[in-house]
Amino acid sequence: MRTVGGDLDIGWVRTTRVGGERLEGVEVPLAEENERYRVTVRQSGAVVRTAEVGGPAFTYTTAMQTEDGAAGAVEIGVARLSATFGFGPERVVAANV
Repeated sequence: MRTVGGDLDIGWVRTTRVGGERLEGVEVPLAEENERYRVTVRQSGAVVRTAEVGGPAFTYTTAMQTEDGAAGAVEIGVARLSATFGFGPERVVAANV
């Protein structure tokens, strides 16, 4: 979601690999010591930013967009980190900055 100032707020629903499914708005069990995600921003297939976050949200600020030279269409990928499995598969969405 684009903010008034031009930031791009991105959020996702946490999933689990072990022991749960989402019921009636209840969070699924984390099944990990820490909650970590890798967020990758790409433009025209090239990675322009990578960040690790500790929750299911990331803000791609206008300052970051300017620093990255991002304009127009970008792809934002999110992969969950597991101490056991490493990074899982990346989910990707398209956005405009």
